[in-house]
Amino acid sequence: MFGGEPLSMPEVGLVMKVPTTAKATVTQIGPNVQGVVDNAAPPFITTITTHRTEALDATVVDVANFILARLKNLEVRGVRASRLNDGRFFTTQALVRTDHTLLFPENLDITIDRQPNLKLAEVTEPAERFYYAFPTQDGEMVRGYTIFRPIPGQFVVMEMLTSRAKWTEARSAYEVMVATTRFQDTAALANSRRDAVNTAARWLSQLTPGDYLAAMPVNAEGKPAEQWFRLARRLPPGAKSVAGIDPRQTSDGFEEVGFRSVRFWKGRRSEVGGGTATGRDDPEGFLVRIEARILTPLPAPAAGEAGQPAAPGQPGQPGLPPGRRMRVVDTISTAFMTPDRQEESWLVQTTLRDGAGRQTWSETGARRGGSMQVVTQEGKRPPRNTIPQFIGDGYITQFEVQLLPRLLARAQLHTDFGFYAWRSDAGTLSLRRESVTRQPGAGDALIVRTRFRDTDEPQVGIYAARGDLLSLTLPDGAAWEPATRRDIVELWTAKGLPID
Repeated sequence: MFGGEPLSMPEVGLVMKVPTTAKATVTQIGPNVQGVVDNAAPPFITTITTHRTEALDATVVDVANFILARLKNLEVRGVRASRLNDGRFFTTQALVRTDHTLLFPENLDITIDRQPNLKLAEVTEPAERFYYAFPTQDGEMVRGYTIFRPIPGQFVVMEMLTSRAKWTEARSAYEVMVATTRFQDTAALANSRRDAVNTAARWLSQLTPGDYLAAMPVNAEGKPAEQWFRLARRLPPGAKSVAGIDPRQTSDGFEEVGFRSVRFWKGRRSEVGGGTATGRDDPEGFLVRIEARILTPLPAPAAGEAGQPAAPGQPGQPGLPPGRRMRVVDTISTAFMTPDRQEESWLVQTTLRDGAGRQTWSETGARRGGSMQVVTQEGKRPPRNTIPQFIGDGYITQFEVQLLPRLLARAQLHTDFGFYAWRSDAGTLSLRRESVTRQPGAGDALIVRTRFRDTDEPQVGIYAARGDLLSLTLPDGAAWEPATRRDIVELWTAKGLPID
């Protein structure tokens, strides 16, 4: 019945076997990790979410009652909710996502089965499970919840959805799957995270404005230096080209992926732009500006389909690399921080071109103390406003995110750090891990391994003692290396790549 890799969520130590008839995925949604098991036969979908609370005495029974109370209270009134908050339990992600409207009488017990004090072979604390049915236009459906508490303050909720007609069969398969759940070293994981965050918080508290200034690169005249970096992927040993790519583009044994320029300086908040500062609200502080271009391949169309990529060496999309379908992603980002770290603002502007059109995306963020707001805009869609739950210990600003490797290298502290930072790609504050070690045989050079999630492969950076980047290898094998603007222009021009 089970086969292949089990579903693993190391953030909470969860491991669960998956049926051979199911597809399992794990992603990060907001500050939490989410797993999905989509089973074909019998048909059911299980969504696994993680939740944290400061109420360490909260139990699985409390959470089950909380879910049911919310279901009844919201659905009786016909409320459609995509986010539920409760002061005692969960403040970051909804436990219940109602994508339907129920009209049950208030005195009706909507549960069709409840299993309290559920004991599983490899789980220390008892779990709680219940099922409830609800009507839809396509017939009656059933949802089931199994709730675990791996450690105090941490909950895992497994939500199953199936049709009432298939419920008996789906329930059996779901419960057999859930029965394989086990939690590995959750206490050790929690302690490791806490220690890493505490180390980061202590180090951050010792930094002075002078430390930031000393880490910001300058040129021979002592003025802010604009640094350039090339992102490329080395061809496999023995390979001289990549299928579908003009041979000119790999003539030096590398496939170009992108480039960027970075500049740090001392200035004012208003230099961020985007209306992040007006009037007298324009303090002095530190700034960083990054301009980047990244090439990402698009799927090749079927043979004979309109828009099929040109043969190597032949014209392709206007303004894009010949011989393949590509998306050009241009990003300009600017971030500001006051010297006391209490205020920050940032602006990210991204343009995507893929031959079929042009798309834009922007993000504007600001924070004062523990109050933070982020506004994103995608094309002509209405802006989306996010007010993250601020995490003080170990938090780093968007400015510090860019200066962090230079600060760590100069500090020469060989240890593990845990920092909380805003991630634009995830749309949330999340924990990132930095492990700093000495580069063997390279004097004071350091290796900084960064994981944006505990399950991620690390990106590995090598830095000189004063913080200059020597190389930064990404999990997919592409690597950032220092370059000059002239080198990049000449290289991309020679390879027929878009440099305008």
